[in-house]
Amino acid sequence: MQIVYNSEQFYIVAYPSEEAYEVVDKTAGRGSFFGGDLAHRFHDSMRDIAASDPSTEAIDEFIANFGLTLTLPAIYH
Repeated sequence: MQIVYNSEQFYIVAYPSEEAYEVVDKTAGRGSFFGGDLAHRFHDSMRDIAASDPSTEAIDEFIANFGLTLTLPAIYH
């Protein structure tokens, strides 16, 4: 498990051994777990946006595009 991104709005964790990502929208209290092809596309897209040295707002805006997939309630423990 590796924390990839952590802002006031979003939290992203990579699970390299599973080739998967967990994305949580902190304000909505929703998240999702991406594996397989979606995880690979998400990784490639994050790599591309990071290459442009974006602001936190730009990264949050990019992640917000995945909002419809964030359907699982976030449970903190």
